[in-house]
Amino acid sequence: MNLSRYVACSPVTGTDSTGLETRKIRGLSNVKAEIRSILDKEMANRGGGEFVSFVARNFLKDANSAEQARSEKNGMVEGVRWISESLETIVKTCRGRTIVGLEIQGHTDRTQLGTITIGSLPKGAVQDGVQHYVSPERAAVFGRVLREDVFQGKKGLIILTACVLGNFTKTDKPGDPRSLAQLVANETGCVVLSPGGFSEGSFARFFCSPEGSSALPKTHSKYFDGRTLHAMFRDLTDTAHESDDDVWYLTTPDVP
Repeated sequence: MNLSRYVACSPVTGTDSTGLETRKIRGLSNVKAEIRSILDKEMANRGGGEFVSFVARNFLKDANSAEQARSEKNGMVEGVRWISESLETIVKTCRGRTIVGLEIQGHTDRTQLGTITIGSLPKGAVQDGVQHYVSPERAAVFGRVLREDVFQGKKGLIILTACVLGNFTKTDKPGDPRSLAQLVANETGCVVLSPGGFSEGSFARFFCSPEGSSALPKTHSKYFDGRTLHAMFRDLTDTAHESDDDVWYLTTPDVP
């Protein structure tokens, strides 16, 4: 299932009813402000730093014609987003740099929603390892690599942009993290931002240098066939928030 095509679609923030520090944020301007606040704080704490953005190779391959037309050079798209072939690509690209913000844009897997592809996704990658695909079951390994090799044990911001990834924070409970966003936040000590609907676009335009023309980030309540998440998967009503327009979830670590 290709969750990268959509039907087109204020300022409101709230606290998730789970009791964890997951906030629902509506509106791109509010999301940008939250990101800027986190990045500025960490840059001040560390005497500088970078926001880096990656797009998984399999996402770039499956994206729409406008995405496919974008230029690729030296492993980047438009000189703004790095192309991720695997988790190893991300680590190598970030090595020797002070990373305060990391964005990864990929697909989710229809057979296990609440997941994200982070590379080229060769055959068998969904079942094997954590190099190309991350599920809640692999969050600890994924988070440990990010904590040690990307953020160097420091705090920061992680944006996991895959369709409806943030919707699954509804299942999280204090001391009982279940969503990929909460598990990664706990393992890395970083704040995690994830979409509350069918997502498109990247934050690279706002937070990477040089500034590029990547599509503005959006979330949509409806998939390209006109159905919402709960209409597509009625068994998720109690375990995932309904997909929504222009909504993101900001998850902080549930650890001391």
